[in-house]
Amino acid sequence: MSAIKEIASFYKGKFTGIFQPGNKQSNGYFTIADLQCAYLRIDEYSQVEIPHIETLKTNDYWFQLRLRAKKSLPWHKKTEIFIAVREDKFYSGDLYNVLIKDLHIKYGGSENYSSVMHQDWIEISGDIWFQLEPKKKKIPPPSTIAETKSSNKGINVLPGGRDLLVEDSPTTKGMTTGNRFNFFPAPNQPTRPIIQTIQPSRPWMFGFGWALKLLAAFAIAYYLWQYSPLLSGIFLGAALLYGIVRLLWRNQIFRSIISFILVAFLIYFLYSIIYRDGIKGDPVKTRTGQVKMDPPVRDDGDQQQGPDYSISKQIEWYDFISRFYSAQYKTSQTAFDKSVAEQERLSQSISFRTSQQFFTQFYEGLYQIDRQKIQQVATIFRDSARIKNLNQIEVAEMVVTFIQEIPYYLVHDGTCQMATQNGNDFVREYHRAKKPCISNIKGGVQSPYEFLHNLKGDCDTRSLLGFTILTELKIPCSVWLSEVYGHSILGVGVPVGHGIFKSIEGVKHYGVELTAKGFRLGMVAPENARSANWDISIYNNQL
Repeated sequence: MSAIKEIASFYKGKFTGIFQPGNKQSNGYFTIADLQCAYLRIDEYSQVEIPHIETLKTNDYWFQLRLRAKKSLPWHKKTEIFIAVREDKFYSGDLYNVLIKDLHIKYGGSENYSSVMHQDWIEISGDIWFQLEPKKKKIPPPSTIAETKSSNKGINVLPGGRDLLVEDSPTTKGMTTGNRFNFFPAPNQPTRPIIQTIQPSRPWMFGFGWALKLLAAFAIAYYLWQYSPLLSGIFLGAALLYGIVRLLWRNQIFRSIISFILVAFLIYFLYSIIYRDGIKGDPVKTRTGQVKMDPPVRDDGDQQQGPDYSISKQIEWYDFISRFYSAQYKTSQTAFDKSVAEQERLSQSISFRTSQQFFTQFYEGLYQIDRQKIQQVATIFRDSARIKNLNQIEVAEMVVTFIQEIPYYLVHDGTCQMATQNGNDFVREYHRAKKPCISNIKGGVQSPYEFLHNLKGDCDTRSLLGFTILTELKIPCSVWLSEVYGHSILGVGVPVGHGIFKSIEGVKHYGVELTAKGFRLGMVAPENARSANWDISIYNNQL
């Protein structure tokens, strides 16, 4: 093998090869077909001196800048190359500046060009020129080149050509530029040199392209897995199918479209990862606000109803970009007691088969009971949005950070001791730390007005208040429940563009954690980030 590699100059020999015709076109003068070489055997070779490879590109020829052998990387189109060196050695590596001429095409005993080019495989023999190593210097073009009549895209046309699909001739020779094979019915035309531009070889581009597609496929699968393992599986199946089609179908337009889509999605995915690292990874550190509740004040305004007690609250907080807000409002003990009584009646009137059905009806009932009672607080948010000229996302974040500022309390349907015994790991750990709770609340959730009155609430109590306020502010919203996580979060139907979401009647609702500070729209705890584990309890898409 070493004997043939010692000199990096041109060799000339006789070849026999197996070629596969690809896409075929006709412009009325000639028929063009892509050719891919699958097997190439070279015999009777010898070293030759030629002034320039361009001088050989006349009449009928097939040229390839680099013919890759099967030992090349797996994503390259490969040719099985065999050149006998001695009886016990042969060469099977890449060939460069490969040019074949004096072609004899044979398929099933036929040399009818128009018929054989419609077969799956064809046998071609003739003369071949090639190099074993690429020339390091750029080859200057020949000083004089005879005129040729040229069509678009560098396809050279000899005068007097006719379409072989109309009239075939067994003596007709073909002519190619690049690796495209052109057929002409005029074999006796004068030989003229043909200009052929040689593009530099960039083998690393092939590996980079496949690596990019593979990375994009895994990125898409990972992105889909966050929301639906089923969709991720479907995509991986489709990607595998594409890979198979890619190997079997050489349609350049199809490959270009798919490549563009994959690259575009990869860019979007990387952007979303960067954005999520800043927004969705860890909670945003917000400035500390203040929650103040005054002692009850007796109010004897309504003599028929008897004395009442009002409680003033002042809550100051900052949003995620340190905008300052303040809300001052009063609640009534009498109105609070009425909400508690109505909640009791509501819990007894609900018929259900599953916990999801119960809470859907329960949340809807509590919202209807208290929606008029929270108008004072809704007006505060409405006025703040108008004064600060906030958009929908900023208004939603104002409401979210307001609720997050209020300290967390667990709310239990029974006693706190029973919850410690029967609850999950979080509840037991919470009570072992001697953190506060309120007990004997029907359904383990306070109504919106009850929460605003005593400022004690856990996950679904907070989600229901956020839902009620946002509904009054004409912002699409929802309450999410998860039996898997034993948790509830708020969904907000504004165009966040990133993070966990669920589509409700075509509107994307982005989930947000309300039990701790710093969670922006679309952000939840990592252990709660599978959207498939969340169910929509109640929602509102009306603006």
